[in-house]
Amino acid sequence: MLVLALAMPWWRVIDRDDDTGARATFGLAGGEQCVGASTVTCKEVALDGRPGARDDLFAWAARSTLALAVVAAALAVTLAFAGGKRRPPLRAAVAIAAGTTAAAAAATVAIERLPASYGTPSLGAGLWLALLGCALLTAGAAWPIGPGDARAPLRRWGLAAAAAVLVLVAWVTLAQRGWWHGDVEFGERSRSPLGFEVCDLGTCARFGNGAAALRSLFLLGLVAATAAATAAIAAGLVVRAISGVAVRGWATATLAAAGTTLAAAVAALAAVPSRDTHLGLGAWLFVGAIAALAGVAIAALRALPGAAAADDATAPARWGAAPAGPKPVLAPLGGAALASPAPPPAAPTAPPAIAAYAPALSPAPPSLHRPAVAPAPLAPRPSPYCPTCRVATLWHAKRAAWWCSTCKRTL
Repeated sequence: MLVLALAMPWWRVIDRDDDTGARATFGLAGGEQCVGASTVTCKEVALDGRPGARDDLFAWAARSTLALAVVAAALAVTLAFAGGKRRPPLRAAVAIAAGTTAAAAAATVAIERLPASYGTPSLGAGLWLALLGCALLTAGAAWPIGPGDARAPLRRWGLAAAAAVLVLVAWVTLAQRGWWHGDVEFGERSRSPLGFEVCDLGTCARFGNGAAALRSLFLLGLVAATAAATAAIAAGLVVRAISGVAVRGWATATLAAAGTTLAAAVAALAAVPSRDTHLGLGAWLFVGAIAALAGVAIAALRALPGAAAADDATAPARWGAAPAGPKPVLAPLGGAALASPAPPPAAPTAPPAIAAYAPALSPAPPSLHRPAVAPAPLAPRPSPYCPTCRVATLWHAKRAAWWCSTCKRTL
């Protein structure tokens, strides 16, 4: 869609008052002017008029939109070959590029400054293809990887449909130039941030805001840019609301974009001169649709069951967060050791391993009434032999057994 938007003309100029068949088409990089009905002669023209700040601003805005569209398309191809992984940095880059490209495209159309010598320009299909491509980009960046949340299907689909319808209503008011209305000599004149529409004796012509004052041009371009960015971000909210997974980030972004758009629209309605005109139904519909879109974003934050879940795994617990429920009461340190009585001393273990030496090696029972008499020294006796290597063993006091130093084992 973005490549097609770059190839299609954004403005068409047809001089209806001239019988020479003069016509011109303009894109973001330039255009061509053709003259002649039977023998057509065309020449290349650039997006610049008389030297001045507004002409240069329009030319550089078109070039910036062209560069942003190329970058967004390249990021989209990279995301398509990401192998089905989550890749949050790449998805965030695609979403930011899509929103920025949509805002730049709408702002370029709002500050259109084509030379008047070519005729009356009318908007072509380039802007609508660019907006549709940016919406598809954000939908692809928001597409979940893991399984969706099957709870509350009516609520999820209802919020998604409400967001899509509100964005469509807001952009219909912009496209129909229904914000301000005024009467001319034989017809009617209407206006919106995208330009003017003059209907005279049943013939209507649409053109941009190139002749407006610099302050009005800035405010109208700001409204168009924020409305386009809101539409692109809302496409991601629609996808996440349908799946019911990780809606929080997209709902917050939609709420912020809708609030910025609403503030820009109110500033434009208050500051743009409206002499001999009155506010039409389109302005109130736009303000109401954007305010309702902000309400839908808040409802998505509160009502959707999977708003806080990740798109491929369960949400990790926040570091340092206290567990739910009453606070546990821990026992004092050493309390169990102080409460329980000390275990009785273990009885000494008889060291001999051979029955013949048991009477001589066993300790005498202690006496309770008189001090124990020291045992008589043992007569020197030979140590037992190891049954494996037939070597004399030694008594090992720590192991309380006879120890063979050759086999490295006890008997």
